[in-house]
Amino acid sequence: MSRARTFASLAVLGGIAAFVYFIGHGSLKGSLARPPELGAGRFVPKTCSNGQHDGFFGAQILGEDGARLRVTRDATGATLVLYAAAGAMSFAPIAQTGCTRRRVDVREGSVSANHVPGMDLDLELTCGELIGSISATKCF
Repeated sequence: MSRARTFASLAVLGGIAAFVYFIGHGSLKGSLARPPELGAGRFVPKTCSNGQHDGFFGAQILGEDGARLRVTRDATGATLVLYAAAGAMSFAPIAQTGCTRRRVDVREGSVSANHVPGMDLDLELTCGELIGSISATKCF
């Protein structure tokens, strides 16, 4: 194979790799200060996934300490924030009332993989001692 053809082949492969990285690479930023009843300390997101894998519309965020946060919608379209401590089997609603600031949005993103859309979410909370914000894109 000639050098020009080898270079062209590598350029095409590099372009494909960059495209796949761009499409599949999301972002996950922020943290939440937790009140004592939720384990105190900070909830720092590690990974996120589409809730479709667990049977709900929305996204699940796994914290560095193993705690999980779900952002979803109920049958009426109202947004819900659910929390499970590390190792817990069930989720409890949090940040539903008593908030001075509560902005919760979860939606299907513009990219999908294997017919599973990447979920995007924005969460800003000031609910007593539960304070902070988390944003995520392309949660597959």
